[in-house]
Amino acid sequence: MTSGRGRVRQSPGGPGGRPGPGNGRPAQRRRPAAATGLTAPGALVVASGVTLVGGVLDRMLTGTLGAPFAVVFLATCAVVAAKTRMRDLAAAVIAPPLAFALTILALSLFFPSDNGEGFVVRTMLDMFTALTFKAGVLWSGTALAAAIALVRFRADREATRRRSAGGGPQAPGGPRRP
Repeated sequence: MTSGRGRVRQSPGGPGGRPGPGNGRPAQRRRPAAATGLTAPGALVVASGVTLVGGVLDRMLTGTLGAPFAVVFLATCAVVAAKTRMRDLAAAVIAPPLAFALTILALSLFFPSDNGEGFVVRTMLDMFTALTFKAGVLWSGTALAAAIALVRFRADREATRRRSAGGGPQAPGGPRRP
């Protein structure tokens, strides 16, 4: 680019507009590995998607929600709690009940019961029935996610405390003496 007097103007970041040494802008730091993982919306999408697929497959193969659905739901809860980033750990505990309810609602729409009721009443009855008979699965998945999230939270707090107190991670045997 040229300005009105024939001088060439450079972009704010230097040649190419990229930050880095020697161009007036500090280089951006990479995110630490702890900041990676599922975000809160990502945790809900993954939990809902996998739970829905497991529910549809179980319903198509067995005609009801049974043990395969429970296994898929519990595994999904564990994986979501383990892979959600630290600052979104609350979402790892909130996502399983929401995913369960969305799956039951979707299954009620895809595989309607034949009780002769209207759409709204039939859907509400299907939700009530599933929440009644699958409450153990729902509570177990939520408790599993909460336990994993709690363990991760405490481990992160302990690591933060050690870093701030000692200046970094220490060897398993403790500090070395000269």
